Amino acid sequence: MATGECQCDHFIRLRMTKGPCEHMLALRLATASAALALGTTAGAPTPATDSEERTASIG
Repeated sequence: MATGECQCDHFIRLRMTKGPCEHMLALRLATASAALALGTTAGAPTPATDSEERTASIG
C-alpha cells in the first residue's frame, strides 16, 4: 500500500478527509503516465518495491 503526505494547506487542514490535494493528484497522473510509457499497470508492485511500503512525500 502506498501512502503520501503533502505540505500544502489543503492537505494539512483536511488530511485527505475531502480527497487528495492537487499535488497528490498530479503525482498520481505522472505515475500513471510513466506506467503507460513503460507498458506496466500503475500502482503494480515492481521487483524493487514488491516487499517494501512505498511512501510519497511532497513539499
